[in-house]
Amino acid sequence: MRQGERIAEQLATFLTAFHETPKSVARECGVSEQDPLKDHEDLVREIETLVLPRLASHEVEVIRAFLTELAAEVKPTRPTALVHGDLAGEHILWDAGQHQVNIIDFGDRSIGDPPSTSPDCSPTGSGSPNASRTSTADRRMRGGCGGHSCTSAGRHWRRWHTR
Repeated sequence: MRQGERIAEQLATFLTAFHETPKSVARECGVSEQDPLKDHEDLVREIETLVLPRLASHEVEVIRAFLTELAAEVKPTRPTALVHGDLAGEHILWDAGQHQVNIIDFGDRSIGDPPSTSPDCSPTGSGSPNASRTSTADRRMRGGCGGHSCTSAGRHWRRWHTR
């Protein structure tokens, strides 16, 4: 298997396991839940206050039409899952010696709308091999648990990570 295929397979496996982490475990660990309706209301309020007063009337109409379309897409009934929140190339480390992907920085994790058509990342396929990142990532994923062990979330992480 080529390196790029191995990375893609490991990322897909990780994201599947991560998104399947029970929401009750995430909540127990203090993971916040996204509120798309509130976020949309805040966005509209800020646009109406800060942006629309500076635009010509025909531009205001275009923006309002867009906001109306956007409102139709805000569906609080969509299935939610545990999401990383900031999965980008700098948080995906490739350990060439172990042929293993390591995910770091779980500080923006939340219960929200998982990507439905592609992973919420853009792997670079490279990174500095650093074995200590594994324990750091594991601790960060379980961080903020208020003293709970969050063993189920950790088990999901370790199940993926040890493959």
